Amino acid sequence: MYCISKKPLDRLLGMYYKSLCLETRLHIIKPRTHHFLVIEQPYNIFTNSVNAKTAVYVVIKRNVSTLDAIKLIAALLRVQQRCIGYAGLKDTEATTLQYITVNLHCIRKELPKFIKIDTPAKGLWMRFVGYASVMLKPGLLHGNTFYIGVEGPHISEIKKLDNLEINLLAYYGYQRFGTRRPNTHSIGLLMLLSPSLYIRELLFEPYPDEKIETIRSRLKMKPVLEPEKTMSQLLSRIRSPQHIRPSFELLRLFASALQAYLFNRYISKRVYYYNDVKRKIGGEKWDGTRPLAPVIGEDIEQGSDAAKLYKEILEEEMLTFEDLKIFRMYGVKLTTYYRPLYTTTKLSVAIRGRKAWITFSLEKGMYATLVLRELGVEEC
Repeated sequence: MYCISKKPLDRLLGMYYKSLCLETRLHIIKPRTHHFLVIEQPYNIFTNSVNAKTAVYVVIKRNVSTLDAIKLIAALLRVQQRCIGYAGLKDTEATTLQYITVNLHCIRKELPKFIKIDTPAKGLWMRFVGYASVMLKPGLLHGNTFYIGVEGPHISEIKKLDNLEINLLAYYGYQRFGTRRPNTHSIGLLMLLSPSLYIRELLFEPYPDEKIETIRSRLKMKPVLEPEKTMSQLLSRIRSPQHIRPSFELLRLFASALQAYLFNRYISKRVYYYNDVKRKIGGEKWDGTRPLAPVIGEDIEQGSDAAKLYKEILEEEMLTFEDLKIFRMYGVKLTTYYRPLYTTTKLSVAIRGRKAWITFSLEKGMYATLVLRELGVEEC
């Protein structure tokens, strides 16, 4: 059985249902960076130095995004960013541990064994741990383990979840749509309609939970957040939104965010019509243990049960299958791929007074917010 989410942001992102019906109103302990810990579960890529193509480092960062960390490390090693590989993006406002590889052909001096950058606001530490025969790339990991500290007057409500295995609907989480303004999917939708509309959406439309300072900064055409900052700079130089051409990476981000949103809506439709997400329907695949649903692209197999659900969703968004090809105008082609309908995790809950530590692991591609929203944990 599933319950309907009451959170406006969930509705905005197509996440209509919850597997658990908890509304604990707990929140992550502040400072968040000390109480939201992420440890990457890597593949074993190590080899001896004779066959090595890359050097492997373990990186611990705090209050730094993975991409900013890569830029910083590249500058310190005096190599190009493409010489550094990573398996996944980790949370910025957290303490995270992950692995990177450095292409040995890019190194012109002796590799440092240890690097430390520590300030009151941010921190990055990295240590050499061995060699590998491959470069890490996105997706080359088992998953992540999370350790999250929460508190609140109703902390006892989650005690019953200790050592409990739960199935979660495999929605794309909040950060997939923008960590501050979750509107990347809306911009992707408007890209199919009008360049002028999608840029106005990006720069001027407020969203749930957005701080007034952020709204004010955009209205003054001085946004402080990416990608609004980049778009505002382009607009100030070109004047007319119709003539703006954002970077390919940004366009691809918006298009793929629309895919993720439509997939979230697919899961919600799937629950509404079929309820049981453990059984495969036409157009879905089977990985041996569970169904894999299509994340819609322009090449989706039409006529199947899955495609019929997508057809209904597209009509509600005033789109057709053929409209997805409009992204080609931006140099982006949406290709269908497959993702589980649900994921399974086991919770560990340790309570101390009005505080608790929640520990769980998720497979790659799944977001910690899937668990937090189910437990009723709020971000602030």
